[in-house]
Amino acid sequence: MLVDALRGFHGLGRPVTNESKSFPRRSDNGALMRFIYLLILLVVLAAVVVFAVQNNEAVTLRYLDRSLSSTLPVLIAVVYVLGMLTGWTVVGFLRRSFRRVTERREH
Repeated sequence: MLVDALRGFHGLGRPVTNESKSFPRRSDNGALMRFIYLLILLVVLAAVVVFAVQNNEAVTLRYLDRSLSSTLPVLIAVVYVLGMLTGWTVVGFLRRSFRRVTERREH
């Protein structure tokens, strides 16, 4: 059923058309949601800037016999970017695996 939903079919086997979609069309509601998302983004960004300004101290990171000194916000940003890269890699592997499994079922 998940594969059918991803292909654009309802559970009854009929194709999804504009008339059969259950969600409302995008109108002024979409502009309101974009504005709300912008406000949330600005609040989070402000919190990150306040954190970075208040915690701008030198920190030494030690791992095995190596050490690295940098400010705390820079180290947190580097760890965040590394986490994003590994997350994208895992998502890519899962998508490829899902695609291979669905292709095998079709043949």
